[in-house]
Amino acid sequence: MKIRKNNLFDHFNKVLLIFFSVLMLYPFVYIFFTSISDEYAISSGVVKYYPSGLNVEAYKMVFKNKELGLAYYNSVRYAVFGTIFHICMTSVVAYPFIFKRFKVNRYVAIFHVITMFVSGGLVPTYLLYRALGLTNSIWVMILPSAFSIYAAMVFKTYYQTMGMELIEASYIDGANDLKILFLVLLPLSKPIIATFSLFKIVEIWNNFFTPLIYFDKERLFPLTLILRKMLIQLDIQTLRAMMLRDIIEASQRQQVPIAAFRAASIIVTVMPIICVYPFIQKYFVKGVMIGSLKA
Repeated sequence: MKIRKNNLFDHFNKVLLIFFSVLMLYPFVYIFFTSISDEYAISSGVVKYYPSGLNVEAYKMVFKNKELGLAYYNSVRYAVFGTIFHICMTSVVAYPFIFKRFKVNRYVAIFHVITMFVSGGLVPTYLLYRALGLTNSIWVMILPSAFSIYAAMVFKTYYQTMGMELIEASYIDGANDLKILFLVLLPLSKPIIATFSLFKIVEIWNNFFTPLIYFDKERLFPLTLILRKMLIQLDIQTLRAMMLRDIIEASQRQQVPIAAFRAASIIVTVMPIICVYPFIQKYFVKGVMIGSLKA
């Protein structure tokens, strides 16, 4: 009887997980269907569970933009270098907190935690970045977010789960702190590194506000700003057509519906992240769980 109840519970869990999976996947599938449907089908609400009137003009318009390649390159380099700096800074800062001999760790931790809730504000931050020469520079996308106290505390907890015996044995073998960190702890920290690498890649890839505020040179624009520029241009063209009060002429001029173009922009933006995730998925769950096992 107990075995039967366990089987029923397992089946219930599977059904529940399938339901939530479909619930979370449907918005993405709906956006994809919208991006390949024609204007009439979208405006009439036909597109719900399947595409209607195959139309790839939205994707052609997105990829026709000559600035798209440079924008992809900028987004990739911001994400890659920003992630590398973030992991290096976080892992190094987290290391001293595992030692009791580091007497000021409590006060340093309190100081860092305060920065999670208190900031200088947008205007002072902008003035500071401008004084440091970070505006119109790749470093404004990398340095301000290179360190996270939350990530440092999780790294510190993860180091502690390995046991102080491993560190003491490394000391006995003649290793110093740098060798212990880079040759002993970090090679064993692949799950937590993969987890926070994914977090940082997604954060930088989707970062819209920072480049909008600190970049005024289009050669530095990431993908998010280029797609925003294209959407604004399309909205202006549509508004001009509507001002002519000729609906038929406006529909003829507008070969690509705004809804389809927006949906295609979303697909183009998130697809690289979706392609990256499978390569680090096996580390992701383990990295999230292990960091919370021991305080």
